[in-house]
Amino acid sequence: MREPTGETSRLLQENERLRRRVEELEADAKRFTITEEKIQLSEARLIEAQKVAHLGSWEWDVAKDVITASQEFYRLFDIEPERIAHFLQFIERLHPDDRERVGTEVDEALRQNRIYDTDYRVRLGDGGWRDIHARGQLFTDASGKPVRLAGTCLDITERKQAEAALRASEQRLRRFYESGLLGVIYWNIHGQITEANDKFIEMLGYTRAELNAGQIDWLNMTPPEYRHLDEASIAELKATGVNGKPLEKEYIRKDGTRIPVAVAGAMLDEDRINGVAFVQDITERKQAQETLRAQHAILGAILQSTDASVFSLDRAYRYTTFNAAHAATMKTIYGVDIQLGTSLAAYQSVPEDWQAARKNLDRALRGETFVEMAFSGDEDRSRRCFEIFHSPIHTGPNDIIGVSVYSRDVTERRRAEDEIRQLNVTLEQRIRDRTAQLEESNHELEAFSYSVSHDLRAPLRAIDGFTRILTDEYASHMDAEGQRLCSVVRENAKSMSQLIDDLLAFSRLGRAEMSFASIDMGALANAVFHELTTPESRGRIDFQVGDVPPAIADPTLMRQVWMNLLSNAIKFSSKQQRAVIKVSGQHGQAETVYTVQDDGAGFEMQYVDKLFGVFQRLHSAKDFEGTGVGLALVQRVIRRHGGRVWATGEPAKGAMFCFALQQRGA
Repeated sequence: MREPTGETSRLLQENERLRRRVEELEADAKRFTITEEKIQLSEARLIEAQKVAHLGSWEWDVAKDVITASQEFYRLFDIEPERIAHFLQFIERLHPDDRERVGTEVDEALRQNRIYDTDYRVRLGDGGWRDIHARGQLFTDASGKPVRLAGTCLDITERKQAEAALRASEQRLRRFYESGLLGVIYWNIHGQITEANDKFIEMLGYTRAELNAGQIDWLNMTPPEYRHLDEASIAELKATGVNGKPLEKEYIRKDGTRIPVAVAGAMLDEDRINGVAFVQDITERKQAQETLRAQHAILGAILQSTDASVFSLDRAYRYTTFNAAHAATMKTIYGVDIQLGTSLAAYQSVPEDWQAARKNLDRALRGETFVEMAFSGDEDRSRRCFEIFHSPIHTGPNDIIGVSVYSRDVTERRRAEDEIRQLNVTLEQRIRDRTAQLEESNHELEAFSYSVSHDLRAPLRAIDGFTRILTDEYASHMDAEGQRLCSVVRENAKSMSQLIDDLLAFSRLGRAEMSFASIDMGALANAVFHELTTPESRGRIDFQVGDVPPAIADPTLMRQVWMNLLSNAIKFSSKQQRAVIKVSGQHGQAETVYTVQDDGAGFEMQYVDKLFGVFQRLHSAKDFEGTGVGLALVQRVIRRHGGRVWATGEPAKGAMFCFALQQRGA
């Protein structure tokens, strides 16, 4: 083979160099392709990471006023890229309250060449707002002139909402803490109380200065007998972090007295060292419980003390309570020993009894309160009759939880009622017989009155007439003693006639029909006084009529009352040179009292019971004339009106006669 020439050798070397260069270029191209793929992969990962983190990137060319940003930036702003390509477009997307502040912060970042860091709200397409945290770095040229501002924006909406919720929660807790509804303490398991609200301090009788000085220790405040409860509560807190239910215990106050409390707590850290507790003063609840226990004891004693059968059932007819009397009754009539929680139906051996009882129980469960008469018991035992009161048991207006039953054995009463009904049959006949006897007696009384009125008056008129003839025609034949005796006969005949009139008037009062009307009692008393007196006699009497209330009564009978009382006052004050007679009246709660008072002879109070008897006199006829019937008439009239009459007096100092009438509607 021929050796290559120098030119050929050079060409071969050049060719080898070119081949190696091509290989290098191919290797470089391969490396470039791999790098571009890595870059693309990195960019894809960056986009995905921004999307996951809700973090967008942006850049603002200050000189050209052009904004470029990542896809996540535009998603956060909920807008197309072309609609936020300039700074003013960016500002317009912000909340009106944030625009001026953000613009100022951007200007300060450009002017002072510092980090741009702020929060703002972005308007979304649906009208809502998104909270954004933006942070940017300023880049300048060699002369220090701002060239671009680049950075990131992060969606902090959830964080803002969480912060707002936390602030609201803290505010609610603070309001609760300061409200004084409960005592609130922050404590540790060593017994120290590090913080407490005013309610707790007041509850225990300490001051805040004593709390701050560490003088309040929840371990020392707990009486020894409750220490084991505290230990169990601490063990539960360490295990679970919270108390399952409030612990009831007592605290020793600063003054040594005790206060009952309910305490519920929770741990505040993972180490289970520090905690918070809510303390409620349950003094009133304890007192209410004691009162309720006392009431239950009293109610139980009452239930057991009565011989009536008392029990209650729930909606399933099961016993919830019963007294000994009911247990004894069930034993007697059904031969059973009842128990709480067992249905009444289980003890009713007579189907008809249970059907009737259930019907009544269902009525009460529907809200009805009523009384029923029922028979219960086995026929071969003592079948009894009961008066049964049924009442629904309410826990609310429309919430009936059961029935209470009050049952009385009225078997003997029913027997007595049957006997009474039988007696009433005979009694009605006896009443009819008695009525006939009374009617016959009334007829006899009327005949007697007629006889008194006619048969007795005729002899009296004859005695008076013949005596007057003697004194008129034969006076010359009689001496002074004879004339005196004739005068005595006439006066006694006159008295006898008046006595007959009064006796007839007294007997008629019980049979007279009464007609009620409104009466001006003052005017009636004044008219009767003028009828009983002459102008001469009125001249010596100071007759005073006060403010006398009117009355609803029988006018005729009431005129008779005033006639007798005033004539009585006039008669017994007749020996006074200047007599005083007063008429007055006064309204009471249920009756009106009328009074006639004089300053005449009066009477001894030991004989007051005789004043209103028929023919009873406390003064001799020689001193004061009269038949002794007038006041008896007054008493009978007032009693027929449903009233009462009485008198007071003193010898030589006068008397006061009073009568009271029940107040009636006109």
